[in-house]
Amino acid sequence: MFVIYKEGDKSTPYHAFMKNEVEKYVEHLTATSVMGPWEYKQTNDFANWGIKEGPVVVQLPNGKYRM
Repeated sequence: MFVIYKEGDKSTPYHAFMKNEVEKYVEHLTATSVMGPWEYKQTNDFANWGIKEGPVVVQLPNGKYRM
């Protein structure tokens, strides 16, 4: 799991992406605190990426993120 803090998001500023080890899909979770509780927002193959191993996120020069 890796966590991104999205400063402009007041309701759920923490976004996490985690690989579901059973289904092998990357899933999206959010929370108001880095300590949780975490809530699943998007599950299964929500982005049509298919089965993925070892996802990584990088911040682009414009401040946006890309997985």
